[in-house]
Amino acid sequence: NGGLISGRRTICNRRKTLRQNATAGNGHSTKCLHRPWGCLSPRGTFAGVKGSPMSDFLTARRKMVDGQVRPSDVTDNRIIDAMLALPREAFVPDNQRALAYLDIDLNVSQSGAPKRYLIKPMVLAKMIQAAEIKSTDNVLVVGCATGYTASLVAKFAGRVTATESDSALAAKARGILGTFCLG
Repeated sequence: NGGLISGRRTICNRRKTLRQNATAGNGHSTKCLHRPWGCLSPRGTFAGVKGSPMSDFLTARRKMVDGQVRPSDVTDNRIIDAMLALPREAFVPDNQRALAYLDIDLNVSQSGAPKRYLIKPMVLAKMIQAAEIKSTDNVLVVGCATGYTASLVAKFAGRVTATESDSALAAKARGILGTFCLG
């Protein structure tokens, strides 16, 4: 009943050429634009984030990093850059997108299912920094919920395997990770 989400990291980086990706499941073709998680829909919003202007969330993302992550002694620029680039709002339910960048644990589980949370950004950044992930590491993310942690870790690790016991959340994580060139 859950699912295994696995694969070699396929994040585009600045040294690679543009790569056309498969349709993101929302009817829009996406391209990686020389930046991690840079898959944009033709309308200028992140694919899979319906009706959310990038600029509003981009501002909130910067404030999250500047106000929560950096003051908490997170000094690894890879983590800071990844958190600035990865749209956290895509990993939370539609009715909680406005809360995506607050300093709170967000419940992303569906009603009746075991509770799964997107943990506070500062706590996650400190845990990733403490892990000292290298490009040669294989990382296992257990209980990945919607895949935000796995997406961040994919920036640093050679291979990431993420597991989730809730089949609905595992399917959602697979879809989101595919949207951001990580599937």
